[in-house]
Amino acid sequence: MKRLCLLVQFLLVVCTYGFTGNQPMVIDLWPGVPPGDENVKLDAEYDRFKDGDKLIAGQKIIKLANVSKPQIAIYHPEPEIDTGAAVIVCPGGGHHILAYDLEGTEVAEWLNKSGVTGIVLKYRVPFRNKERRFEAAVQDAQRAISIVRSRAGEWSIDPRRIGILGFSAGGETAGQAALLHAQRLYKPIDKTDQVSCRPDFAALIYPGGFTDWGEGRLRDYIKVPSDVPPFFFAHAFNDRVSVENSLLLATAIKRAKGSAAVHIYPSGGHGYGLRRTSEAVTTWPARCEEWMRSLGLLKTGALAQRFTKAWDLKKPLPALSAIAPKAKLDLAYQIQRLWVKATLDEGGIGGVKGAAVTPGAQSYFGIAEPIAAFLRGSGAFRSEPNPVINSKDWPGLKIETEIGFIVGRNIDREPRSVDDFKNYIRAIVPVVELPAGSWTPNGEVNAVDLTAVNVTSAAYIVGREIKPRKTDPRDSQITLTKDGEQLHAASGADCWKGPWETGFWLVGHAYRQGVELKPGQLIICGALGKVQPGVPGRYHANYGNLGRIEFTVR
Repeated sequence: MKRLCLLVQFLLVVCTYGFTGNQPMVIDLWPGVPPGDENVKLDAEYDRFKDGDKLIAGQKIIKLANVSKPQIAIYHPEPEIDTGAAVIVCPGGGHHILAYDLEGTEVAEWLNKSGVTGIVLKYRVPFRNKERRFEAAVQDAQRAISIVRSRAGEWSIDPRRIGILGFSAGGETAGQAALLHAQRLYKPIDKTDQVSCRPDFAALIYPGGFTDWGEGRLRDYIKVPSDVPPFFFAHAFNDRVSVENSLLLATAIKRAKGSAAVHIYPSGGHGYGLRRTSEAVTTWPARCEEWMRSLGLLKTGALAQRFTKAWDLKKPLPALSAIAPKAKLDLAYQIQRLWVKATLDEGGIGGVKGAAVTPGAQSYFGIAEPIAAFLRGSGAFRSEPNPVINSKDWPGLKIETEIGFIVGRNIDREPRSVDDFKNYIRAIVPVVELPAGSWTPNGEVNAVDLTAVNVTSAAYIVGREIKPRKTDPRDSQITLTKDGEQLHAASGADCWKGPWETGFWLVGHAYRQGVELKPGQLIICGALGKVQPGVPGRYHANYGNLGRIEFTVR
């Protein structure tokens, strides 16, 4: 009875965890008893986590035990950002249990944000074959890949972009599924098994099972085929599950003339999933997404593509609320992230910026914190010599006076406090931002639409650097004049909770979006004073204790 209650509790947790949209579609992998399980007798599935068990990033995890009915749970992204790619996710657990949320449903949620269908594989545990612990799990993985590919059209999935991702023992499962795709570990039972079970790519996060303990070599049965799919590895050097599992398998893939991206971090241990900690190894999701994008696996979703095309053709950007009336800020940020990354040039990301940072702006938009956006590296101008901005190059040009910070060292973890954030900053700078690119508001301008268009961020002028200890940006008194006539006056104190506090918030937001700011990149805190039209004239922005910026618009 106790286990039945635990099972019900588990199902409630899994069905609600992390997803506010539709519940996942759950599919049984086998029409009857799975291969080799004819004589297996297990108690009911249950969550083995108990009080006192280790927490991960301060949170509990689901430890699903006694899985005898393998299934896949399909989590689709919002249709507006669906890329058509899919990833089968294999939780770890030493082939004893499945860390079903930590390395399963949470990963599907992350994939959904990038427009990828996340498919959580609930494979059989505990292991059935002591000599080949992976066997039942790989059977389930092979069957899952064939099912997904056979129903790709029905599920709006590209059958040529179906990957597999696994953690720890799930990494062994994913890796073996990729290596053994030409050799099914069970006799085909129906037409589904006539469909290829080769994953198009494989990502292994702190995998185990590929090396003999203490021997420093791959196990004898590990063979890399000539058509091995591209691999991604992430592992900590101090992992108790030896980093050699990743290094030696990657070396074997190289010898087979395959492809692999290998990310080894000095510390971080084992079993963190994608829960962020202060360890750099927990940034692996950003690296993995970059890798998938570099392989052409993450094609921009249909809705985000509309923004991409409009930007490339220098046409008005659409209003998200007109296309998706129920869109919330979360979707707006996903759209922003996808189309901006798709349109970056060689300048890459120049930094991050805030918008709606004054109390009046936040009241107007009905929000309690700023709106964040990306800066383009190619849009940077230096204030000396006095730059000339050609308005024809920047349709819809506007002018904003802002305060910024120059990053001094890699922000490879989320700062814990404002004082901690200050340790990453080498300078305070005055900034004139030059938003551009017209867009078509859907009635009154709203936060969702403004976020989706990246706050029309385009170009910016950066003034002289001032050491942070020499001044307080809150004390800055700002005026902007055009041809000698004052356009507006503002103060650094107008900025939300303060410039430093706004910068701290922006960096945290960027980090949670998978963007780690690097030395030389810029953080600007949002418009102080009115947003001015970028009409031709001679402009003078005086920032008091932060200096001045002069420029001309033609």
